[in-house]
Amino acid sequence: MKLLGMALFRSAFLLNNSMDVKKVSKNREKKEQLVAEIAEKVGKSKAMVFTNYQGMTHKQLEELKRALKDANAELVVTKNTLLKLSLSKASINADGHEEGFNNPTATLFAYEDVIAPLKHLAKTLKNLGLPTIKFGIMDGQALTSDQVLTLASLPSREILLAQVVGGLKSPIFGLHRALSWNLQKLVMTLNAINANRPQTTVDSNGKQPIAKSNQEVVVEELKTENTTKDIEGTANEVEKDLPSDQENKVESGSQKTEDSKQDFEGGEN
Repeated sequence: MKLLGMALFRSAFLLNNSMDVKKVSKNREKKEQLVAEIAEKVGKSKAMVFTNYQGMTHKQLEELKRALKDANAELVVTKNTLLKLSLSKASINADGHEEGFNNPTATLFAYEDVIAPLKHLAKTLKNLGLPTIKFGIMDGQALTSDQVLTLASLPSREILLAQVVGGLKSPIFGLHRALSWNLQKLVMTLNAINANRPQTTVDSNGKQPIAKSNQEVVVEELKTENTTKDIEGTANEVEKDLPSDQENKVESGSQKTEDSKQDFEGGEN
């Protein structure tokens, strides 16, 4: 009977130990899985910021998570021991910031644009006074809380791209304006040359062109007009002095004078 009791006690002890081993094994597997997931986030992130979220309500924490998700970032709450194991597994050196793992930690992982998530974090910090920034890591370099806030004050990626595009367009607009002005200047120069170009006429033989300037043409037109007026004035005076019986002759002379005037004008043309 005594031996039977000892056998039952031994079986119960072994069974209990087996259950404890299975329980520890499951917890270990779960922790290893968490470390692997966090290490993956560390590996693909461009920047990380470690914060103390104590004092924030669940609602405030969830609102910050949603805002960061829209900026392609993530806020993850983990135990400090697991976080340190994850950093070590991803070959991230956090030496000199051991005090940053003393209090509860929520890690911000920025996967693309670094500035936009930091702006959301800085905005929440300004409105609530929380979470407290412990330190950050970007491109393998550790950042203080002041340096993190300085990065948050920089223009976002979209604004920087817009500024770059605007800078590239400025020389193009300047070149277009310069080319347009040169073309306008060329057209004005050609018009001025054309306006001042001397006119050409043909001599009485109709062979050799004779170039005349605009001033010469105006002078000749004035001479022709004065000559015509002199001829008409002379004819009128002769008509007044002649007796009435010679009016027909005067009219004939006037007609001849008019014909001479037309022939003269024809010769000038």
